[in-house]
Amino acid sequence: MDFQAYQQVVHMLTQGTLCLMEQAEYEAKYDHEKPLMVLPIQGKEDVAHIRHVVDSFLQERIPNWKDPARNRILVGLTEAVTNVVKHTPGGQVLVYIDEVGPRFHVLDEGPGLKLSSLSYLLFAKGFSTSGSLGAGFPVMMAFFKQILVCSSPEGTKLVLRSDLSQASEELGGSGRCS
Repeated sequence: MDFQAYQQVVHMLTQGTLCLMEQAEYEAKYDHEKPLMVLPIQGKEDVAHIRHVVDSFLQERIPNWKDPARNRILVGLTEAVTNVVKHTPGGQVLVYIDEVGPRFHVLDEGPGLKLSSLSYLLFAKGFSTSGSLGAGFPVMMAFFKQILVCSSPEGTKLVLRSDLSQASEELGGSGRCS
């Protein structure tokens, strides 16, 4: 199956909550944006540090940054950062604030996601390539409105979108990739 076929199937199965992007699409959409904050990911100590720094940063800038949405978004971000620590040599988190809430780009320097195992990584709870619990993507999908995935042999880029204007309890699912 080629990339476009995977892209269509993933979009359909997740009703737009999870979208695959090619590198050129990612660059055209996001390379012109300047992040509000850039945080390096180098080791496991960065997981808690990033969660704390992001939480403090957003508390100062978003009036409706409160639980339960706040906690769910931070847990989802923690899963993404943990994946970088467990599976790659490092990366970074870029923080943005859109009209509806925070948006995070979690970039890694790993070998990229293999297209052949993508369906297992994204949908099979408990599947892991490193012996972990394999809950990362299912947790992120439950706690973010949308996740965009761009992966190549130079690394993977996740765009984690939230929507604080929606009901705080139900964050997942937008219906279209954007």
